[in-house]
Amino acid sequence: GAMAEEPVEVAELGNLAAAGIQAGSLSFSTTTLEGDNFACVREKNAQGQMELVMVDLKAGLRATRRPMAADSAIINPERQVIALKAGAILQIFDLEKRAKLKSVQISETVVFWKWVSANTIGIVTETAVYHWYLSDKAEPAKVFDRHNSLAPTQIMNYRADRHEQWLALIGIAATPSQTVAGHMQLYSVARKQSQVLEAHAASFATINLAGHETSLLAFVSKPSTGEGAAKLHIIEVGTERKAENAPRFAKKSLDFAFPSGFERDFPVALVASSKHATIFVLTKMGMLHIYELTTGTCLCMKRVTESTVFASCAERASGGMLGINRAGQVLSIKLAEAKVIPYVMARAGDPSLAAKIAASSGLPGADGYFLNRFLEFFNAGRYREAAIVAAESPASALRNAETIARFKRVPEEEGQPPALLVYFQALLERGKLNKLESVELSQQVIALGRVQMVDKWLSADKLEASEELGDLLKQAGELTMAMTVYVKASAHGAVLKALIENGQIAKVVPYAQRVGMTVNIAELVQLASTYASPQAALELANALQSSGLQTSSAVNAAGARSMEDISQMFDMFLQKGMLQEATAYVLDNMKEDVETAGDLQTQVLIANLNDAPQVAGAILSRKVWTHYNKFKVAQACEKAGLAGHALLLYTDMSDVKRILTNTTHKLERESVLEFFATLSSEDAYTCLEVLLRSNPRGNLQICVDIATQSFDAMGAQKVLKLFGGLKIPEALFLLLQGIVPQSDDPDLHFASIEESIKLGQFAEAERLTRESEHYNPEKVKTFLMSVKARDPRPLINVCDRFGYV
Repeated sequence: GAMAEEPVEVAELGNLAAAGIQAGSLSFSTTTLEGDNFACVREKNAQGQMELVMVDLKAGLRATRRPMAADSAIINPERQVIALKAGAILQIFDLEKRAKLKSVQISETVVFWKWVSANTIGIVTETAVYHWYLSDKAEPAKVFDRHNSLAPTQIMNYRADRHEQWLALIGIAATPSQTVAGHMQLYSVARKQSQVLEAHAASFATINLAGHETSLLAFVSKPSTGEGAAKLHIIEVGTERKAENAPRFAKKSLDFAFPSGFERDFPVALVASSKHATIFVLTKMGMLHIYELTTGTCLCMKRVTESTVFASCAERASGGMLGINRAGQVLSIKLAEAKVIPYVMARAGDPSLAAKIAASSGLPGADGYFLNRFLEFFNAGRYREAAIVAAESPASALRNAETIARFKRVPEEEGQPPALLVYFQALLERGKLNKLESVELSQQVIALGRVQMVDKWLSADKLEASEELGDLLKQAGELTMAMTVYVKASAHGAVLKALIENGQIAKVVPYAQRVGMTVNIAELVQLASTYASPQAALELANALQSSGLQTSSAVNAAGARSMEDISQMFDMFLQKGMLQEATAYVLDNMKEDVETAGDLQTQVLIANLNDAPQVAGAILSRKVWTHYNKFKVAQACEKAGLAGHALLLYTDMSDVKRILTNTTHKLERESVLEFFATLSSEDAYTCLEVLLRSNPRGNLQICVDIATQSFDAMGAQKVLKLFGGLKIPEALFLLLQGIVPQSDDPDLHFASIEESIKLGQFAEAERLTRESEHYNPEKVKTFLMSVKARDPRPLINVCDRFGYV
């Protein structure tokens, strides 16, 4: 067919020079690219100090500079964690937490180091290779000794397979004939054996081979003698982990061509991508080769840069690669996904090859081919073969609801398993089911009463976790399994629900914090009050409110948001008839007495005044709130019989008088005295009059207390006259009893003795005449003699004290 366009996209993400990096810093020893998040450059600033520059590849090459004197720096491929080497000291720092994670002093010279995974740094010295793990406290552990053949080389790369069981160390060296030779030491951890091969660049990849995880090593060798062609080798490693009957990968050796004028060229970077089962190889002179791993088909060969790429890594999201060249360009190289299969069809004219590639890479474009093959088998009743075609088709082609429905419609035959189960069985043998299939199959086996099958498949990672699958298991009464599925599916809301329904309320906040989720407090507490106790609901509400978690009712200001949350919770508890919990919740969480709290304070007080007046009284007495609606609360206090509190809150004299004249409720002494203390002397006297007139006997004692408290302010004579004018003989006596102890007025002391005698309170008269320092003895003696009291002791006291005979 006509020459189809090569299915590759090469884009420049930006230029490091434009991000302020000096040209001299663009080299193998000063710029590292360990993963697709950050490049790391070491260079001197204008003042001559060493700086580390972190370049954020996902944020338009934004550069962050930090002063750091290290002679090498590598950034973790997945996290903001950096490893630094300064002489013999190696350190690992967490940049986000600003914490040192590990540090070690190493006695050998480190010639090369690299993050081979997010948890492991490979450290290469002149004689050996060590692994240093992020996940433990240990020092670097020796994995293997270097082979002599690599002694004279410059180490260019170090790679590990996914399980870190197969390791490849690569070095290059110049030869006498002015070519560059590549040497690779391949080491098996399980066998503790090394093999030395000719290779300039290598990488491991993981593919799915008929349902079995398969580790491959791809490497390019170019004979240093210049004799013989360069080859790309793809071999299987790690077969020791495979089942006996699992298919093996047939090893491939493919010609790796160098066009004319590029005879002295050699590979400098090889990135294998598991996403599309492809290999990207870049040479020193900028030639790009792309191969499909399972068939060895060449998908591209063209020059993509004039300048040598000296640092490269896989780009996870696209299944492509990133490279940095000496000109400072950051290049992104990836497959043009929609063009790969049409390209293979046009170039090879072989639909089955295109289908094989589509099957292993999951790339679109061969759907029609797969559908035809599938229908051929399906219509012939060869359901297992049809299922295998579906299993090997790219994700979207056949693995859908329509295919499931086709198998469901096949009538069941005596002694034969249902076609749908034959289909699922074939899919399970070749890998894992998608979301739709997982739910469908689980439904089938749960209906057959074999839920333990679901457990088995989940453990073997054969089902895709989803909230729907979790719900299905929950309905079947398998709460623990459902929880596992929810957690796996990151269905965090469903996890919290299940925890609450299961009574594991204490785990709710820690889980939400661990996954950093946004919570709807009211909804969760509502659940807790339905499934657990009011007490548990309140504890959960408090824990959520103080957890620092994002809540879904996010109003701009944090203060406003939390007020809205608290108010929402109060209403929720109240609707469930849980006034006590509602109130406790507000008291625990409304930390500040702010103006915005006014409405809620009013609601809480009124709800309690209607149903639990003593609680409202206690809250009012604590005086921690000041922004509630005073008039509304005063009315509710009056209705609830908390007259003293109502008095303190009303401001209108007519309301005050109404309370003072109402004889049905008891006035609390504290509140009434507090109220009178706030009044002007005129108002105080008026209110005192109202109290005494409305219920002279009932209010006498409290009125005495009031008069005692502000006797002089109200006008001594007016008050004495008021009490003297009552139709209650002991009124004046009681008033004087209250006033005299704090007065030195001789007339009052005399009046008190006089009233005592009149009422026959001789013990009181005896005490006063004996103790008082303020009466006029002459006047008292004359009075006592004139009344001829029944009890002679008061007169005897006066005569004894003042020398009358």
